[in-house]
Amino acid sequence: MREKKHNPSNHAKKHSQKTPSTHRLIPLRNIPPTPTLHSPNTCSTITDPLTPDEQTYARAAWQYFVNNYQPTTGFTNSTGGYPSGILWDMGNYLMALNAARWLNLIDQPDFDSRLNKFLTSLNNLKLFEDALPNKVYNTATGEMVDYGNNLVEKGIGWSALDIGRILAAFHVIHTCHPQYNEWLQGIVTKWQVGRSLKDDQLFGAMVLPDNNTLLVQEGRLGYEEYAARGYELWGFKAPKAVALEPFKFVDINGVQIPVDTRDFQSTNANNYGSSVTFMEN
Repeated sequence: MREKKHNPSNHAKKHSQKTPSTHRLIPLRNIPPTPTLHSPNTCSTITDPLTPDEQTYARAAWQYFVNNYQPTTGFTNSTGGYPSGILWDMGNYLMALNAARWLNLIDQPDFDSRLNKFLTSLNNLKLFEDALPNKVYNTATGEMVDYGNNLVEKGIGWSALDIGRILAAFHVIHTCHPQYNEWLQGIVTKWQVGRSLKDDQLFGAMVLPDNNTLLVQEGRLGYEEYAARGYELWGFKAPKAVALEPFKFVDINGVQIPVDTRDFQSTNANNYGSSVTFMEN
């Protein structure tokens, strides 16, 4: 189950069927976990240097994070000029920060300053039920808020998909910047990640009108597997979430696109497709 969120990176999913050979087919396979790079220097090796145009694109992309940086917390806004952020987009920032360093858009002191501020604030965040990060925070203050950026003392729950995303980003930092490993491990240990796992699947939490907490299964094809891989990188297993089934292929402009066959009527969760997870995987 995935809630619709205010920011533009909204998130979203399985029985295979044969398709005509005349159609282009997107191969669907089990994606192996991200390999561990044994030498941090490997991360800085760019085998295919950026073209001048690509360098311009990279600088423009990084400028978004520069423009939306919150110096008090070290976080960045999920949406331009709006001081609110979800864990998924915090993971986006870590990925961008790492890329900016190895593309030499920033130097090592700038990288360290930004990451130190970020991890300090992340480690000090108030957690939902003292267990896991709230679904959304005010990026300027670090306070728990709702999607309207209104202060909510209790919080509004957690998103297992977003947790999986930031765990994947943690692993990139862990691999390419091993001097931060102890800090990252401490944050993961502090979070009660196991509370977001149930029946070998990913479960988010939401607050009901009576103020009780309800656990809800999260994820459809693409997002579900991606997030579950993030969990796996830190030793947390969710085998049903990693499995591709149930899915089928549908034809969109001559391309066979895999879609989740769990329907809204029986699960009360959307099963729309998204290109985001195909690109990020």
